[in-house]
Amino acid sequence: MAEYASDKHLDIPVRLIYSNRTADEIAYRDELDALVESNPQFELIHTLTREPEGSEWTGRRGRVDRALVEAVVNELEAPVFYLCGTPGMVRGLWEILQSMGVPPERIIYEQFWGYTG
Repeated sequence: MAEYASDKHLDIPVRLIYSNRTADEIAYRDELDALVESNPQFELIHTLTREPEGSEWTGRRGRVDRALVEAVVNELEAPVFYLCGTPGMVRGLWEILQSMGVPPERIIYEQFWGYTG
């Protein structure tokens, strides 16, 4: 979706909160970084849940929580949320969004069943 918005030069803000365990597990990192560079409307927020202390990582650590979601969407008008990940993560984020008053019709999700990580 972020790539489509960039390719079509859509004048809409796109935010991606991307959670991984470690920096080595960030899929499509180069492609996402290129989107950040080419599209001023695209913002990428990484957070790592198991990156060892003392590593070179200087970005955010920890799970996606309500404070992070609120900070990322605070200036957006009526955002649509696309959730994708393990069933537990999707369920947790769904609950966060509902507690924020986000209508269910603005939440779209996909779960990775069978994921053991």
